[in-house]
Amino acid sequence: MEKAVNDSSPTLGKLAKEHLQSLRPHPTYKKRFAIAHLSVEGYQDLLFKIRALLNVSIMALEHIDYRNDDTIVEPKAHVQAVLELVSRMIPIEEGELLDELAKQAKTA
Repeated sequence: MEKAVNDSSPTLGKLAKEHLQSLRPHPTYKKRFAIAHLSVEGYQDLLFKIRALLNVSIMALEHIDYRNDDTIVEPKAHVQAVLELVSRMIPIEEGELLDELAKQAKTA
């Protein structure tokens, strides 16, 4: 038995536009996406979050018995994924500016 198509039902495109909000096309890299809901208050907040992710990863590496943990499949892979994310979050590009600001502050 076929269902009648209801013209008032939302189209797949409309549903996607309304509900698929987390990933946006990356402005620089084709076939890549940027996470839309990841935001920080500024550099200090970004660096705090990076430090927190690194600390959690260190704790995970120190305290997980990889042979006897059945709750997480491939825990090393999860820690590696977090560390890769953290490495992309570090504001390397701003390093030159920070060095110049520190140099100018010392001579002021």
